Amino acid sequence: MTQPRAFCVYVGLLFMGSLMGRTVFAEDDQYGCKVLLCLSDKRGAETEVECRPPMARLRHDLKKGRGFPSCQMGEDTQTQQGFSYFDPCPKPLSPLPIRQYGTTREMAKAGRYVMGGGDTDGRHGHKKTCVGKALGHTIFYLGMDKRISATIYDVVQTMPIVTPPNYIDVMRGGELLQRIRWSL
Repeated sequence: MTQPRAFCVYVGLLFMGSLMGRTVFAEDDQYGCKVLLCLSDKRGAETEVECRPPMARLRHDLKKGRGFPSCQMGEDTQTQQGFSYFDPCPKPLSPLPIRQYGTTREMAKAGRYVMGGGDTDGRHGHKKTCVGKALGHTIFYLGMDKRISATIYDVVQTMPIVTPPNYIDVMRGGELLQRIRWSL
């Protein structure tokens, strides 16, 4: 479903709920859900005219030190805000732990390895590297008395830096459904 169409369906549900003599969402939850929907529009949070009032309220609330609004979308669906210049590792990969070394067989043949930054948010210059299944270990000799031990993985993937760093994760049952990046 496209973003404008999703917004129309959402507004239609609200309208139908008000015709039946009740609202679909509580007022604060309605505000939070509108903000979330507007921020998820890849064309910009205020592209749709209907998004301008909730986005203006969001800016005002954040300037006043109020928290980010919440949106309950179902029993086991939650939103969680965060800050990171990196997206999560794609499944089934996981972050290479901080200060550990990793390589693939092909990289090791060329004498290359990477150092892990853990599940970093990128604020301190660490890179985020995702790795697959561990296959073994190797040693890299860096000089007469310097060597490092590295784990050989089937996949080593360095994650690209993504902006803006502010995000909202939409979760269901503890699993990430969508990450929405936003800026004001």
